[in-house]
Formats: sequence, C-alpha cells, structure tokens
Amino acid sequence: MSNKPLREVLCIYPYQVELQKWTAFPPIGLEYIATVTRDFAERVYVIDCRGGEDYRDFITPRTELVLISWNWPLEHDFVSGVIRSIPARITTIVGGRYATQFIDDIFADFPNVDMVVRGEGEEAMREYLARGNPRGVANMSYREDGKVVHNEPIAIKHVADEALDRSLRRMTYNIRAMNTDLGIKIDSISTSRGCPFNCKFCTFSLGPYGVKRPWAARSPESVVDELAEIRAPIVGIVDDNPTVNMNRVEEICDLILERGINKRYVFNARIDIYRRPALLRKMRRAGFFMACIGIESTTDELLKGITKGFTVKKLKEAWKILRKIDFHYHGYFMLGLLGETLEDKMRIAPFAQELGVDTMGIQILRLEQHSPIAQQVEETPGYFVDENGYIISDEFPIRRMRKIRREISRRFYTPGQMWRIASKLWRAEILSNVGFLAGLGKFAGITFCKNLVAMLKPGKRLTHAQKKQAEAQAKAAAEKEKQILSAK
Repeated sequence: MSNKPLREVLCIYPYQVELQKWTAFPPIGLEYIATVTRDFAERVYVIDCRGGEDYRDFITPRTELVLISWNWPLEHDFVSGVIRSIPARITTIVGGRYATQFIDDIFADFPNVDMVVRGEGEEAMREYLARGNPRGVANMSYREDGKVVHNEPIAIKHVADEALDRSLRRMTYNIRAMNTDLGIKIDSISTSRGCPFNCKFCTFSLGPYGVKRPWAARSPESVVDELAEIRAPIVGIVDDNPTVNMNRVEEICDLILERGINKRYVFNARIDIYRRPALLRKMRRAGFFMACIGIESTTDELLKGITKGFTVKKLKEAWKILRKIDFHYHGYFMLGLLGETLEDKMRIAPFAQELGVDTMGIQILRLEQHSPIAQQVEETPGYFVDENGYIISDEFPIRRMRKIRREISRRFYTPGQMWRIASKLWRAEILSNVGFLAGLGKFAGITFCKNLVAMLKPGKRLTHAQKKQAEAQAKAAAEKEKQILSAK
C-alpha cells in the first residue's frame, strides 16, 4: 500500500438479522474506524447489512481497502461469505471482538484477509494508514512472506476526544421490540473506555491477549458537543462503566443543562451510584433516564464467586435510595453461575421485583477467551463448555436453561410490572407514539395496549371496570403463554 490517498474505502458491518428482533444500535466501533479512515481516502462508504443494502454494489474498480467488523459468532456463514467474496486485489482488514479472539483461524480460513486488528482499532488504523504498511503497528497481525506476523499487544491508555462522522451513515436506527419498529430514532455515543473492576465473567474491558484496558474518558466538553449534534431523541451511552468518575458525570450534566440539550440517555452503572443521590437527581434533570445495573445473582455465595464486589444486603441498601430516583432501572442477571441451584434461578424474578427493577436482561453464562472464570470451570466437577461457548452442566443443559430463562421472564413481567414500565416511560416522555405501546405489549404477551393508550392520552383515565378488564386479559394471555411453553 502506498502513501497516496486511497480512492475508495468500504467499511462493512456484516450482519443481516443480528438483534433485529430487538433494538439495533449503530455499529459505532466500525464508524469510529471509518471516521479515522476518512482522513486518508477520497471516499468512505459504511454499509450496515441490517439496512438491506448489498455491500457488493459498492465494490468497484476504485475500491482499494475493505474493513470488516466481526464482533459476534452470530450469522457465521453469512459473515464468512462476505469475507470470502472480497476480491484478492483489494486489501482486506478484519477487526472486532470475534476477530480478536480467533486471529489464527481467520488467517487460516480466509486467504484473502491481509490483516487483523486486535482490540480497539482507531489508533492502529491511523498509524497503519499514515505509514502505508503494518510493520511495527501495535495490535495488528498481518501476512508477510507466507507467514503471519503478530505485532506487540499493548493496552491503549487514552481516549481521543474526536466525535463520530455521522454523515457516513446510510440508514437510520429506530427502537425495535419483537420485530416491531416503534418509530423512535436512537443513536449511541462512547464517552469512555475500559472498566477498573474485575468481575470474573466479564471480558469487555480486556484487550488483545487478555491485556486489561485501563479506564480512560473523553473530556466533558467533547462529550456534550457531540450530544448537541446528535439528532435522535434517545442516546445509548455504550461505555462499560461511564460512572467511574462521578465528578466528571456532574460536569457533563451541568453542560447539558446549561446548553438546554433535550434528549434521553441510557447508561450502564454499578450500584455504587447510590452514594450520590443529589447527583442522581441532577442526572435525571439532564435527561439520563435509564440506568442499566449489573445485579447478576441473588445469593452472597454466587456474587462472591464472580468477585462482583457487593453483597445482597448492600444491594438492598442501595436500592432503598435508588428507588427514590425516578430512573427506569434495567437489571442484568447471569444465569448458570457455577453452583447455582434451580431455587437460586427461580428467585431472580421476585428478587428483582423486590429491589425495584423495571426491566431485566438474563444472560446465560458463557466462557469467553481470556475469561478469569475458565479456571473455575475446569476445577468444578459436572460443568463443561458446549460448542457455542455456554457453560452448562448435565443437570442444566442449554435447552433447559433457555426454558428456565423464559419462565423467569414470564414470572417477572406481570400486568402490574408492565403498568409500571409504561408509567415510567410516559413520565420520561419516551412514549411518543402508539407503536411503542404496541411493541411493549407484544413483548410481554399482554393484549391490553389499547386500554394503556387510552389511559396515557392527556385528559383520559381508565375506569375501575376497564382496569379489571385489562388485568383479566393480561392474565389470560399469560396463562396461554404458559400452556404453549409447557407443550414445548
């Protein structure tokens, strides 16, 4: 590759249906790479295959570089087909979480792949494009003289203040639920990278070869400047832990309020945020409305086993304060932790309701490369890793785990819980159209959306009889769902 500006660069997010059942956020990891590449090319195309465009229509004689983001094992055959279809004359670079984990497999299976970027790719791509070759570029692997060369892995210790170039997008992103487009635009932003904590099941803050990524953050000014440019009313903050430095969070809130930016923000956090209730109220005034918090388990023994850093007692103490702040709380739970009993699993729904969780996500435990939990799996009799990376046992095979997860969700999303969700979203001014309510009702198997819409329209309230009718409809729908699950 020469140092002359590239004529055309094609950046591909190679998934067709990935998360289309639910909200699909923009592929901002790839978009950051495209933003960097823009300075070295005459034209850059970003193709998100979920939008329906055929990436092959953008491969022309002028295409000199193709960048492919391979993050997940989903749609493996389609992603593989995309990679193999790139002509050998074009320099092809693959990056992303999956590519970082399976570097040698990618070079072995795809002869047309010239390089793999390991971990975060912005700095590596910038240096590669400036030099014109990959020699000595940290966190890059490449072919040379029939061999694969792996350059030095390093932990990136800073975050650039550069904003995404959203003009490169070719599609819009809306909130979805159960394949229903709810008509509300969303976007995402990265304000920090890394996480200082060491939960055993989590590998998101690990870089190439398991190197820990130190927490680093953008300046509050650069974050708020980018928020002001975003047109979507709902913005997901994709940081692993944006609330590490709460003083910085307060600066961001002050700037948002000072500039009158009116948006709603979804963010990840640990329960430690309860220590700053006054700041939490300011966050709510600034537009932060949905806090996604890792709870993971319902017992001290299991929490200790994953080094979560808190106890059930501390969780309950924290939530006494958190419940007073009108956030929508989304709780993360892990299913299948080593030593977890059926009783532990089925305690998740009532425990989440007791805390005051509004919605929840339940993930079946997986073993990722460089995961600290690997040793525990080896040392615990009866547990093994299946072909898809799930940690399972003879007592709890993956099929049973999925059925248990469905049952936990059914028990959690009661009519009263759905009412609570709708009320909070209304207060946060998220329910801007009837489509959102339709999707919400479909998600829970509840058929009283029309009554909810009637109630939430200004000046209208449900009568006592209407409420009773809605509850009866909801119970009937839940019973029918239970029968369907039992039949399966």
